[in-house]
Amino acid sequence: MRTSEFRRAVATEFGEQYGRALLRDLVIDSLGHRTSDQALAAGVPERDVWLALCEAMEVPVERWHGAGLPTPPQR
Repeated sequence: MRTSEFRRAVATEFGEQYGRALLRDLVIDSLGHRTSDQALAAGVPERDVWLALCEAMEVPVERWHGAGLPTPPQR
């Protein structure tokens, strides 16, 4: 997962403002008792942070994978 895909997934799932607040403020145990922003700064891969955030926020599993990918153009 690229950084742009991660940011898009967060914004799509939680909204721009709430998503930014979650990344900044929500401490997640599975990320070593760090926020998502802290985990990313420490080098944790975006995909791992996304999955930990989804689990912490009880996002339905069917929305965990493929999130953040742009919609393919229709032909």
